[in-house]
Amino acid sequence: MFQKKFASRTKNFRRKGPQKKPVHPIQAAAKWRPHFSGSYDWRDHSGQATAVENMPDGFIIIDDMNISGYPGRRLPQGLMVGQWAQLSGSGVACLPDRMEVFGSFMMSDAEHIEHVGSGVKFHEYAKLQNLPKLQRIGDGFSVRKWLELRDCPALEYLPDNIFVGNVLRIEGCQNLRKLPKGMTVGCLEIINCPNIEAIPDDIEFVGTGLLRDKVRVKDCGNPDLMIPETYFERDLVRYLPHPHPAAPDLSGPTPL
Repeated sequence: MFQKKFASRTKNFRRKGPQKKPVHPIQAAAKWRPHFSGSYDWRDHSGQATAVENMPDGFIIIDDMNISGYPGRRLPQGLMVGQWAQLSGSGVACLPDRMEVFGSFMMSDAEHIEHVGSGVKFHEYAKLQNLPKLQRIGDGFSVRKWLELRDCPALEYLPDNIFVGNVLRIEGCQNLRKLPKGMTVGCLEIINCPNIEAIPDDIEFVGTGLLRDKVRVKDCGNPDLMIPETYFERDLVRYLPHPHPAAPDLSGPTPL
């Protein structure tokens, strides 16, 4: 009887003291997956066991990763990076499936990249720029904040249900004709994409602020560009130049 009463009085009792801090997903994954602790620059590891070409699938970089100028063609499937990552000027042919970067991501002047794999996630800002052979981005692609696709003249395909939590800016993608169904974005900007035929009528707009000025178009040059009438009725459409936010600067090594 005593034990029963005591249990009923103490079942809601919580011990006082410092609470455990939540574990970062990359720290949790590193407990059972191969990983490298610290900042990673491929030049410092060339010819060693920790070289990029020796990384197994599912490899984790705890901090930041710089493989700009890396001549290899492959990255491991399921690669995770805890902070920012840069792949500018590399010889990589594709971003691997299930790649995940928890900081900002920058890839530019990579003349061999042809596609982005499925299930790729960027938790901050991402900029894919001057990629002459990039043709498609795989399913399940998501960017938590800002995504800029710029000067990708061969880009033909964006996946359905793409998610971008802030601004999706598509600029100078000359071969892109159709935008995907089921997009979720904070704002859509289309600049100098003359072959886009229509703006989808099922875009879900998310984020804070007034629900207006969510579709921005500039220098597309297609007189037959179809924009849903309901977007005009809801005051969602603006033709640039109209004041619009500047893209985040991802040129330096400091994560945002």
